Amino acid sequence: MSERQPEDSHHITRQCSKIKCDGKRILPDFFKLRPEDNGKLSCNWCEYHVCNKPEWNLYSNCDMRKVLQDIEKKRKVGKSQFLPILQIKTIKDIFDRYGHSIRVVHMGEDSSYSHMLGIPDFFESPDDLHRLQEIVDEITKTCEIYSVQDIRGNKA
Repeated sequence: MSERQPEDSHHITRQCSKIKCDGKRILPDFFKLRPEDNGKLSCNWCEYHVCNKPEWNLYSNCDMRKVLQDIEKKRKVGKSQFLPILQIKTIKDIFDRYGHSIRVVHMGEDSSYSHMLGIPDFFESPDDLHRLQEIVDEITKTCEIYSVQDIRGNKA
């Protein structure tokens, strides 16, 4: 499996249930690492699927329907879930201001599947959780949040 880093101007998304995103903002659990994650937070690279049909694009020139299909290959996606779209450079800059260097790595050649690396485990102490809330608040101001239902309904 080849690895490459998407451009900083590109975007990523993560499938989010209501404990990770309430539809208006992302929540701290968006960045919660599980033991089985081994320090890698799964995400999907939006620009991996380019689409030149504006009527199919909810965001930039990304075919979010295809990104959603990639996510659905790995897990069940409910219609009440969300896909926040975050610019890589913005995430990196915000985490950097809090002393954390993160990067995004694309994990394959046949899908948009990627990882965010360098995300610390913020759930160990109240101080860390407070810092995570500040990071999440900053990132929320810069992201677009789409419902899965909107993406599925966006057909030409």
